[in-house]
Amino acid sequence: MNFMKNLKIGKKLIVTFGVIILFLISLMVSIMSLSNSGKNFGDFYTVGYPVSNKTTDMCRATQTGLKCIAISMLTDDAAETQNYITQANEQFNTLSPGFDYLRQNFRGDKAVLDQFFIFFGELDEAQNILEEAKPYRIEILDLAGQNKNTEAADLLFTKYQPLMLEFMNLMNKADSDTTAIAAEDYSQSAKAQTSALVFLITIAALALALTVTLAIYITKAL
Repeated sequence: MNFMKNLKIGKKLIVTFGVIILFLISLMVSIMSLSNSGKNFGDFYTVGYPVSNKTTDMCRATQTGLKCIAISMLTDDAAETQNYITQANEQFNTLSPGFDYLRQNFRGDKAVLDQFFIFFGELDEAQNILEEAKPYRIEILDLAGQNKNTEAADLLFTKYQPLMLEFMNLMNKADSDTTAIAAEDYSQSAKAQTSALVFLITIAALALALTVTLAIYITKAL
């Protein structure tokens, strides 16, 4: 503070307000960082989490559809069989829109090309398998509807089920990928918010301490 003794009152005030302005700028930067952290959390809940949740829903729909197919072959009641056939078709019909949603909303780190291409490669392969398996599903459900359960079961276990198991493995990998990305996004957002908050509190404390110190010094100098 010795240099302040050689300054006139006007210059002392300018220095003081200059320091305060610098701290205010730092506070604004911190507040902007907090705002960006909030946006990152918003992206996680509106994009990252829904994408991860969609792959989980697709896996669940596949499992439910397969159960409905199996049960449709275990009942002799035509109405009940038709009900399970309808449920199976409803579950599998949700998968195609699911692929479209994932392709439109996946936001992995495009700088990490391996991550980006692996995910879309898994989606393409899974969708191709699903298309390959579709005629078998239609035939199985048609046979079940005619109460030809032996033929339906044979087609299910020899043709359809192996394809759907391969499909499930790919979708489980995609699910793991999206879950890991969503978790990493959330972790980074939380760390950024914590860092910004600590910096904000530190700057505020320093600004308060320096302002009080300068105010007292200038008052005494008067």
